[in-house]
Amino acid sequence: MPDCKTVSRIEECLGKIPRRRMIFLYDVLWVLILGVVAWVLIQKNNCILPTVPDLKIVWSTVTTYCVLWTKYKLLFNCMWFGALGGVAVSLKGVYDHGASADPWKDDYNLWHIGRPVSGAIAGLIAGLLLYVIVPTDKLSHVVLYGVAFIFGMQDRAFFDFLSSFAARFLPPRNQSAPTLQVTAIAQPQGKAGDAVKITGQSIDRNAIARIGGVKIGTPVIAPDGTSISGTVPTLTVEKDKKVDVDVINPGGRSIVLLEGFKYLG
Repeated sequence: MPDCKTVSRIEECLGKIPRRRMIFLYDVLWVLILGVVAWVLIQKNNCILPTVPDLKIVWSTVTTYCVLWTKYKLLFNCMWFGALGGVAVSLKGVYDHGASADPWKDDYNLWHIGRPVSGAIAGLIAGLLLYVIVPTDKLSHVVLYGVAFIFGMQDRAFFDFLSSFAARFLPPRNQSAPTLQVTAIAQPQGKAGDAVKITGQSIDRNAIARIGGVKIGTPVIAPDGTSISGTVPTLTVEKDKKVDVDVINPGGRSIVLLEGFKYLG
């Protein structure tokens, strides 16, 4: 057992503690913290709100805590349930990933540490957006808290919900945008220096065209992206050999026409 009195030794000692157990204790600590928070909120829930005869609250006579709790109680609760969902999914990961067939991976340590916080944020945003979307008289607080818990636990469901909400305000994306294609070669055979024209669609103005793995000479790309013209490059292959023709757009998208050109030397 190493001496843990120096900084380097402390790091060594911590390194010998299984990270899975540390995350488990971290999650248990969060459960205790959330329990204390819930108890405090319940104790403070009975705020006395002074009113005047017309039943309007006199906010100037109410404590700061009661003002915040009364106005934003729904959002506070959503954050609480979202954080609980984050802790729940972190604990599930601790339980699921520990066997020899599925060992614990330290790469996910930060994910586990951040889950309660990101869960609280997800619960808050989900609660706020649902409060805006659903009419107040039809909004069930129980359902809202359940949704906050689920979104705090399931980050993919939360981001899908955000995408659906954003689709209400953002213009739809063009799903039918044409993809890069090569349909034909106007001169399917030739020798070095001959003119060649490759036709297709969605050819970028900065695209690269190659014959036999070598760029064509003096390329000219049509403004509408339907063709790219140039000259046949010099290839170090035997005469009358068929070689591939490919077009590469910026970003790595490419298309290949296998043995699409016959090199005559």
